[in-house]
Amino acid sequence: MSCQGGNPIAVWQNIFAGNKAGDGAVQESCYPYSIPTCPCNHHSPTSPLPNCPKEGTIATPTCDFTKKFACEDKGIFKAESAFLIPASNMEQELVENGPITVAYTVYDDFLTYKSGVYTKGASAKALGGHSVKIVGYGVQNGVKYWTVANSWNSQWGNGGFFKIRRGTNECNIESDAVVAGLPAKPPVTRQDTPSFEQWAASHGKTYASPEEAAFRRAVFNKVVARVHRASASAGFEQGLQWSGLDRTVAELANLRGYGGAQSTSLARQQPFKNVGQRLTTLPKSFDWRSRNAVSPVKQQGQGSSCWSFSSVGAIEGAVAIAGNKSAESLSNQQIMDCSGIDCLDAINGTMTKAFENILEWGGTLDTDKAYPYRDNNCVTWDARCNPSMIDPRCKFWCPPHKCQANHTAAAKISSYTHTKIGNETDLLLALSHGPVAVAIDASQPDFMSYQRGVYSNAACMSDKADLDHAVLAVGWGVAADATEYWVVKNSWGTTWGMDGYFHLARNAKNMCGIATDASQPNV
Repeated sequence: MSCQGGNPIAVWQNIFAGNKAGDGAVQESCYPYSIPTCPCNHHSPTSPLPNCPKEGTIATPTCDFTKKFACEDKGIFKAESAFLIPASNMEQELVENGPITVAYTVYDDFLTYKSGVYTKGASAKALGGHSVKIVGYGVQNGVKYWTVANSWNSQWGNGGFFKIRRGTNECNIESDAVVAGLPAKPPVTRQDTPSFEQWAASHGKTYASPEEAAFRRAVFNKVVARVHRASASAGFEQGLQWSGLDRTVAELANLRGYGGAQSTSLARQQPFKNVGQRLTTLPKSFDWRSRNAVSPVKQQGQGSSCWSFSSVGAIEGAVAIAGNKSAESLSNQQIMDCSGIDCLDAINGTMTKAFENILEWGGTLDTDKAYPYRDNNCVTWDARCNPSMIDPRCKFWCPPHKCQANHTAAAKISSYTHTKIGNETDLLLALSHGPVAVAIDASQPDFMSYQRGVYSNAACMSDKADLDHAVLAVGWGVAADATEYWVVKNSWGTTWGMDGYFHLARNAKNMCGIATDASQPNV
């Protein structure tokens, strides 16, 4: 790359978190921009700045590695991934990970832009390509737009920014090299590991006695030791941010209440019909969050009710997509109550059984607001249905909660489908229609401390009898190193994983059994 042109993706690749000397970016204050007469006047007749040099008259500076290595002592910034983004995912990427880089075509009428939403004129002439940074989006007088930071100077446009029409690929801004990446985070080290007391305080943890605190400290410290031993080449990062890292193996097993080994074939199940669909028509990456078809991450608390969260998430997505509206949080508590199951005793639940139970009472489901999940707040880890330990604000306690028959029919399903067992292609095709309720083997310790990256573990099982946790598949993608992955929503709160989500290796021999028991409701 040079002063005569370049490629935005190459910049991201240069700071990709590799091992080559010179990779990464340093602070500009240490290694400043060296092009002379900058800032200079770009296309502003009233700018007090000197005119910019003519194109082709500035030589490209050479990299001063000695200076760069010296600057690295003050901080070096790398990326853990860099990727191209389809237009359908641009808004989601902005919300979740921040600004994105785009390339587009500059037309002559763009040079004099001052304010408003830019749309090129009918007779405008193309001048060439340009790369900028999209920092936001909005609607002005009914017109959707992107908010974009230019690099010419603060006298140009609206303080150096401009708005351009969104959703119409104006000037190819939604198709020419839409690039983003994720910053690399250093592995957890002994230097930055929080003490048990710091970690507990950050999560508002209190314990009944000094003995209980000492016990929980020992459990937490074992997790710390395991995370320190974790290999950096595993393909994913482990961390200590989750609120459940002071729980024993047995307690954590209670969170994984899926029981597929006990389930049987159900009459209302219908096979997934994928006749005529072609994989070549699907984008390389897609996420239903970009279509507002996924509700916020939920917290199942200490209950074994993961299967109800998974099934409700699939219903929320199906209803939102069918109605062309944003997903509304629906009641998984109703599923448990009206199935005669308490969350703490909800081991061996399945999503297909949840769908079947809903269909038995007419296929309707209430909202989470009207019929809230009570066990998360009303039962402690040690309550186990002892009324004296239940929060007195709670109206019901186990076993089981009373089904509230007079609920509102906020959503309704008519049947459900199931993909071919173990077939990831079938799962992908189903997921192209909406979020899918899936089961996985989540028993490996490194899954509990997962923080980011594409999770995989050779010890993960894929047989139905070995699956123990239910989650929600909401998308798919490809990492910078070409690793394919599923985007999956968990129900352990936002302190776990990537704000409650994780990436799981895709087309990797049915990693952790994600395609073994995959079902989807029909509205």
